[in-house]
Order: sequence, then structure tokens, then C-alpha cells
Amino acid sequence: MDINVYAIVTPFVLLLILAEIAWCVWRKNGYYEFQDSIASLGTAIINQCVNVAVSFLWLPSLAWLYAHSPWKLEATPLNAVLLFLGVDFLFYWFHRFGHRTNIGWAAHMPHHSTEEMNYAVALRASVTQRFFSFFFYWPLALVGFAPEWVVAMVAFHLVLQLLPHTRVVTKLPHFIESWMNTPSHHRVHHARNDRYLDKNYGGFLIIWDMLFGTFEPETEVCSYGVTSPPNTWDPTFINFQVWKQVVADAWNAPSWLDKVRVWCMSTGW
Repeated sequence: MDINVYAIVTPFVLLLILAEIAWCVWRKNGYYEFQDSIASLGTAIINQCVNVAVSFLWLPSLAWLYAHSPWKLEATPLNAVLLFLGVDFLFYWFHRFGHRTNIGWAAHMPHHSTEEMNYAVALRASVTQRFFSFFFYWPLALVGFAPEWVVAMVAFHLVLQLLPHTRVVTKLPHFIESWMNTPSHHRVHHARNDRYLDKNYGGFLIIWDMLFGTFEPETEVCSYGVTSPPNTWDPTFINFQVWKQVVADAWNAPSWLDKVRVWCMSTGW
């Protein structure tokens, strides 16, 4: 299964972003800031270029694991659902790793560096985060999902995560909020309020957060951004701000063990 997911969905993504911009301009709600949106777009362009390079590294590795898998799962509707659930479950841990470790946060922080919350923010993806993806999604090839199918599903899953990046949609009915990662749940994830920090890591489903103790409902107004904001529109600085900080911490660490440990320890260590 060789599907270019991004090529298929890009027109719909752009249409959705333009529709939200038009709505926000009409309502004059101030949900978009021009320079911030340009910074997000610049980061997105760099990120997609990196994604192409990473795919060339991903596929041979996944192909090797798939070749050594004792099972070969066919591309059936049921297996597609199982693959999607597998991607969503592993994404939860990938996302949690991106917030709970210094090296993970260095790669993930650019996505949270804006003080806005809109569909343009969803495009602000780190240029280094995708390099870590393989270390979480490789089990899918080992259990028998074809490499091309895994890459396509990961891309599809990533595109779906555009949807909750909005303030336009308020809370949805409870029967949806109870299992799906809605805009309300994801606003909490992007907030820097003390009670909201490191919550709601889910991609499409919010049930993983409920199961593993990281769920927090939206009960107070969100203040978006990070606790140490970059205070610049420069995509390069935004992408490497935390990397620079962790490198400095490792350089200044008193022992060789600490120089290595600082990368894998929890954020702020």
C-alpha cells in the first residue's frame, strides 16, 4: 500500500485553515496573529522537508523488521482499525516521552512555543521530532503490518491531529468528549496553567490519558505557550532553543555520567 497521505489531504487542510481564518476575521476574535502564523508556516515547510529524509531512513528499517516478523497481516478493514489503534496507543507514549524527558522536549517544544491556539499552530511541528518516531512505531512492523502501511497510517493519524487545534469549537457533547481527543481536551494540553501542565497526550483518543492518569478536563481559561517562551518569530531559534539549553547543561554537568543522564532525565533535571 503506497499512499501519499499528505498529497491527498493537503488541499483539505489548507481549506480548513482558510475557513477558520475567515471565521476569526469575521468575528474579530483575535485568534490569529499574522507573524505567529508565518512562523508556524515556516516551521511546517522545514519540517516537511525533514520528513521526506526521515522516511528514507524509516522504510528500510521497518522493511527489515517486517521481513523477520512471524506474521504478515493483510490490508483488511479490521486490520486497518487495529493498525490505527496501535498507532494511536504508541503515539500516546511517544507524545508523553516528548514532554517528560529533556531530549524529547528539545524535539517537541517548538510545537508548543506559540501563545496562540488555531489550525496554523498545528502546522508548527519540530524539524527534529520525527527522527524519534521510529523508536516508538517499529513494533507495528514486527507484529506484521507492512512498512508502507505503517508509514501511511502514521501520516494519516498525524493529519487527524489538526482537528483539535482550535478555539472556535467549544465543548462537544459528553458522549464524544468521553473518548475522543476534542478541541477542549487539546486546549488543556497546549496550556501552561499549573493544573494543565503535562496533561492530555492523546492523539485521536483521550482514553489513554484516562487509563494512565494524565487526563485533565478544561475547567479554567487556558493560557497558551511554554513556561520559557522563545520570544521570537525566528523558526530556527524556535526549533533549537531547548537543544541549545540541554547541550549547555550537558557541557556544564560535573561528571561524565551526568553529561549523559541529562538527556534522558525528566524535563528540568
